[in-house]
Amino acid sequence: MASITVTETIDAPVSAVFAYVDDYRNTIKYMKDMTKWEPAGELTHGKGSRFELSMKVGPLNI
Repeated sequence: MASITVTETIDAPVSAVFAYVDDYRNTIKYMKDMTKWEPAGELTHGKGSRFELSMKVGPLNI
């Protein structure tokens, strides 16, 4: 299986970066081709949270 590694340097405190990534509303801002990431229940993070998502794969939105 192929493996892809991407490294980014972010000039911000770890706590600020984690808070950004932990907020589901930001997911489509940093995940390429992700078009939908929404809660599928009342929980929006942590154990037991579930999400409905869609992403572009070639010409399709799956």
